[in-house]
Amino acid sequence: MKRALLYRKWASAFSLVEVAMALGVVSIGLIPLLGLLPIGLNQEREAMFQTSRSHILSQISADLGMLKGGDSDHYFSAAQFYDDRGERLPDGAEGAVYEVKLTPVEAEYPGSGVPDAPSARLKSVHVEIRYPGIREAYRFTFSYFDASRPS
Repeated sequence: MKRALLYRKWASAFSLVEVAMALGVVSIGLIPLLGLLPIGLNQEREAMFQTSRSHILSQISADLGMLKGGDSDHYFSAAQFYDDRGERLPDGAEGAVYEVKLTPVEAEYPGSGVPDAPSARLKSVHVEIRYPGIREAYRFTFSYFDASRPS
């Protein structure tokens, strides 16, 4: 009777070989998943950068649309600073993540030589957005209507 109980107890347990094989199978399945983790984190970070950049560009576009004649020199001369969410910070404020430089561009459009033509109000600007830790800046060029001239 004792022998039957011992045999039943021994037969219901896992052997060390079975446990080692199960761990091997599980680890072979988990290694590719762990290899994808850095790729997913990089994609998430890049998506965050793209969202912040688009928010910065929309703010700049709105600002340029409302500029009056004398304000444009100051707007283009100084670098602008933004936080990690793309919100503009006052000059010299801490927590700046993005540095933005704006450069006006002399562009030729059809009818731009005519003083009262609508295309005479059309201006172009180069936008350069820098993020610390990334050597290359993101560069954009877009056009806007100069609000300082009467329509």
